[in-house]
Amino acid sequence: MTDVFRAYSALSASSSRALVADVLQSIIDAPPFAIDHSSRAELIQVLLKDIKLAGSKSRLTNKEASQALLAVKTLGKVGHGSEYLATPSGLSSLLSISIGYKDDVEANCEALRCIANAMLLFDQARVLFTSKEVMGGETVVTMLSKAANPDQIFTLSRILFLATATRSSFILSLVEEKHHGRTIIEIISNKLDLTMGSLLAGRKSAREAMTDLLKFTFNILFLYPKMINANGDWSPRLDGILPPLLRVYYSLPPSFPVPLIAPLTHVIHSLITIPINRHLRPVWFGVSSSSSSRRTSSSHRHHHHHHPPRPVTAHAKISSPTPPSSSIPMSMLRHSISTSIPDQRNIITGARSTTLDRALSVLSGGKRSLSRSPSPIHPDIVQRTQDLLDICFTFYFPNPDSPTYSKHNEAIDETLSPLVILLTRLCKADAESS
Repeated sequence: MTDVFRAYSALSASSSRALVADVLQSIIDAPPFAIDHSSRAELIQVLLKDIKLAGSKSRLTNKEASQALLAVKTLGKVGHGSEYLATPSGLSSLLSISIGYKDDVEANCEALRCIANAMLLFDQARVLFTSKEVMGGETVVTMLSKAANPDQIFTLSRILFLATATRSSFILSLVEEKHHGRTIIEIISNKLDLTMGSLLAGRKSAREAMTDLLKFTFNILFLYPKMINANGDWSPRLDGILPPLLRVYYSLPPSFPVPLIAPLTHVIHSLITIPINRHLRPVWFGVSSSSSSRRTSSSHRHHHHHHPPRPVTAHAKISSPTPPSSSIPMSMLRHSISTSIPDQRNIITGARSTTLDRALSVLSGGKRSLSRSPSPIHPDIVQRTQDLLDICFTFYFPNPDSPTYSKHNEAIDETLSPLVILLTRLCKADAESS
């Protein structure tokens, strides 16, 4: 038995609250391997038991629950000795605690963080959490539907992102069943708008919440169609996610100095999974009449007669719209663009042909199509994407004749390819409609 475990075991209901706080803090501050495996395993279980029994006659009071859960989370960061957290019993205990402390945001979030960390550390926990033994999936979806705090949305989204990282029956039930009268797409849409408002208002953790909410969204958009259709075609059940994704895409403020970072990268990842088909085309481009096709270089930037989903502002009244691995694998990105695209001169002189190069070949053709035919594309989505690409090119290639290489250029293919793919698809959709 280690010193911190011995000190905690010596506590009782009559111990001073200051002493209890000091002992809990000593567990939190202990170096990762200062506690042996057996002591770690036993201490985790004792802490969870005490948290569930917290009260005036117990070793811990309700006010000390969040600090005790932080101690559990700290202990759980080391795999050896914390396996209990990845068992049905451990996950159920944490889930029960999070529900019991639903009115204590800090304690509730700490319990959920313990679950998320266990799912991150132990693969089997991702399956067990949504199993019939734990039933954590539906519980967390219900929590997400009610959550308004960015910290809660972040942690709940992280759990759901991990729970949907691979194909499972949970994804099918998640999409196809209603959760207290709402579909998962309606729930996500509401949280995207809510979190966008928090982000624009500068609320703490809002950016992280948006990032993980989008990663969870991507998992559904990428995996669900493949699970119900051998060809991996789109499902109309997912149509309702496009308007809120476009609102996020339009509304996210620019970042500096790197122009393309999370969560913007993640909304782009999600958008390129959605087809520009006959049914969704009006949503993508805001098409309502042929007048929207009459564009000049000035109206392209300043005059918009038919608006797609409006950007969210910090003071906007946000309502629920009507009815993500963390990044897209490069193998999938490369598959998204036809390999038959003819090579174009590399952006970087002498560089190998990349996904970016092949996409730009189609993009150049698409731009010619946009300039020569009055097709019914609303300029907002095209202009937003072109502007982002221009900013990225200016950042990565300040001097086109003599590119400057820096640490930012190392992953340029992976960074820019999703954006180029998005603009390529918009151009191809324009060409096919003309």
